[in-house]
Amino acid sequence: MTRRLIGLAGVLTALTGLAVMAPAATITISDLFDGNPIVTVSTDLIIVQMTLSFEKAIITGTLPGGVTVAPGTRSVILLEPASDPFGPPQSDFLTLTVGAAAPTFSILFESDGASTFLSDLVQLPGNTPTLLEDGTMQNVSALLNSGAFSISMQSDLATPEVPEPGTYLLLATGLLGCALWRRRRTTA
Repeated sequence: MTRRLIGLAGVLTALTGLAVMAPAATITISDLFDGNPIVTVSTDLIIVQMTLSFEKAIITGTLPGGVTVAPGTRSVILLEPASDPFGPPQSDFLTLTVGAAAPTFSILFESDGASTFLSDLVQLPGNTPTLLEDGTMQNVSALLNSGAFSISMQSDLATPEVPEPGTYLLLATGLLGCALWRRRRTTA
């Protein structure tokens, strides 16, 4: 029995060591609704700072030891499905910049509702890879050549704008006013 427990403890120690040796540097960005994106970062990323605003996220930090990514800047663009008649064909983009001197990184995520979306989008290189958005969390690590640094993003599939309840009330009041005006005019 004691021998079995010692063997089990050895296996658990080895598995724990493997878990520490294999960093899981991950960032996910979800932008399913108009507003600030939801950003999740793994705990092994160091000194992470985030600035969130309407349809935009800027994330900076340092990669953990053992996670190496080639220095440089690269981007990916999410595309709306061809059947979408609303908005621009480009839905979102993400740009990853990795520093040369230290394993620092910065990520810029913007969706089509961000105030600087179009001006920032046109600055991306013409050969920027694209991915058709499907509404699920999509791993874009391979397109960003980020190696063991896993980056995923999720964007809403475009849907027609639904008028706010106040719009319906205003429309109903206008129609009622027109009906009353017409009735009054025909009885006079």
